[in-house]
Amino acid sequence: MCTDPPYHDDVKYGELSEIFRAWAGLDLARLDGEAVVSADGLDTADYEATLEIAFREMRRVLKPDGHLVLSYANREPTAWAALFGALQAAGFTTIGYQVVHAENDADHAKANRRACNLDVILDLVVADGRPLKRFAPPVSRVGAHEDAFCHMLGTFALRVGNLQDTWRETLKHSITTHPFVDKKKA
Repeated sequence: MCTDPPYHDDVKYGELSEIFRAWAGLDLARLDGEAVVSADGLDTADYEATLEIAFREMRRVLKPDGHLVLSYANREPTAWAALFGALQAAGFTTIGYQVVHAENDADHAKANRRACNLDVILDLVVADGRPLKRFAPPVSRVGAHEDAFCHMLGTFALRVGNLQDTWRETLKHSITTHPFVDKKKA
């Protein structure tokens, strides 16, 4: 099963879909269950809870030997914490990751916004106690802050399924002090 969950508060999917919903004659009111953080909608706790509900359903319908593969990109520690927390609460464990170039570097919508051009692709399975072979790619672009950032997150994601008590604080510190996020170090 493959998915690309909403990127916390980066992309307003509801707003992006309004033209298509209007064209289809659908209601333009806020969508129920939309998992996007906004001033007039969800907060991060709601976002995590909504993701958890979706991931629990994915787990329910996933074949016993199936994989959940998802793509994610964000600079916000709370976004990654919500994603990892929802995945673990839904009963998944990460067995591997890959970093991929997912966006157009010249996209005018991303210009001067310090947006992410790389995504972390996570490979997850149901956490059922069986021995798992994990994988991680080598860091390919030595010196590139975004690549190193994504590999740091992928490595952290390998803990999903076995996250310990202080993992949120550790993750927040790792993200906020990384040169890709910390403007003072960039």
